[in-house]
Amino acid sequence: MQKAKATSGEHKRSARGFSLIELMVAVALLAVLASLAAPSFANITRQFRVGTVTDELMPVETGQLVCFSTATRTRRVRNATQCGPEP
Repeated sequence: MQKAKATSGEHKRSARGFSLIELMVAVALLAVLASLAAPSFANITRQFRVGTVTDELMPVETGQLVCFSTATRTRRVRNATQCGPEP
């Protein structure tokens, strides 16, 4: 009879929830996983920024190529940074 009471008492204790130790272990594991994932996340954001800048500069490069090819077909360009008619 006492054995049955002890078993039911243990069941009530384990059914209440998580202990403080269990929660601390879970938080520690999450912290370790986050510290391992942080460098990868930083690398991904860096690659995204480089890709974005490259995409934004493509129209500039295309415009320069069009300007220089048009300018060199008709006349010699004195100042390569300026694509207007020669004075």
